[in-house]
Amino acid sequence: MSSAGGGVDIQVVLVRPHYAGNVGAAVRTAANFGAHRVLLVAPRCSTEEPEFVKMAMGGQERVELCTVASLEEAVAQVHLAVATTSGRARDPRPLHRPGDLQALLARVAPPSLALVFGPERGGLSTRELRACQLLLSVPTSPDFPVLNLAQAVAVVLALLALPAPPPRPRSPLDLPAPVSEFSAAVAHLGSALLSTGFLDPVNPERTLGQLRRFFARATPTARELAILRGIASHLVYLGSRSSPAVPPPASPKSSAAGSRPVTRRKRAASPSTAPAGSSSSSRSTR
Repeated sequence: MSSAGGGVDIQVVLVRPHYAGNVGAAVRTAANFGAHRVLLVAPRCSTEEPEFVKMAMGGQERVELCTVASLEEAVAQVHLAVATTSGRARDPRPLHRPGDLQALLARVAPPSLALVFGPERGGLSTRELRACQLLLSVPTSPDFPVLNLAQAVAVVLALLALPAPPPRPRSPLDLPAPVSEFSAAVAHLGSALLSTGFLDPVNPERTLGQLRRFFARATPTARELAILRGIASHLVYLGSRSSPAVPPPASPKSSAAGSRPVTRRKRAASPSTAPAGSSSSSRSTR
């Protein structure tokens, strides 16, 4: 059986799982489909529980099992993070089907992929969904859409099993950038747009969140993010050049010299012209 992702390094991320049996079954499924790493984010159960050992069936010996404190830590170094959700209007981004993700993996061939699954009680929070670049939903009956955690892991990994992707680009800069670089680039752009007054300082996320979703859909490469950062830096530079919008008031003498045509300045310099102070005063009354 071919591995899920067709050669892409897949890690399964379980956020705050409650039941050791579900974790064990998910670990076994990961081993079944060639996902070599399972990360537990702030788990509410222990892998020492008998139910975990029973359901893992030796799978824990075939995958790297790690525990981390936050989802941001879990996905920081992967190139593409995909959050699974039942689509209960927690995030306005479009929902991708497994076939869509399969096609994306074949097209861009990211070196690593994180499939993020929420806890049995309620799924991923809005903040956790935003920490991922794409949203994935398994098509189920609208009358009963929520899958068991272990079932969801099995279905997604099975649907992602596909032939090897096309050859990767030669330069690492042309591969999808890691999540941490993507987040940093969007934050840099947000800071630049905030400094120029484009974003609402009270609620910048209202617009920046839409820009983040826009860029995430494109799965930008490291080269493209470098361009985005360059744009952000140039916006800040242009803003610094135009920041003194109102020049300081000039003295009457320099104002008269700088604002009048050349012919009038010559007339003011003739011997018959009144002193500079009276000349400025008389011009202002014309």
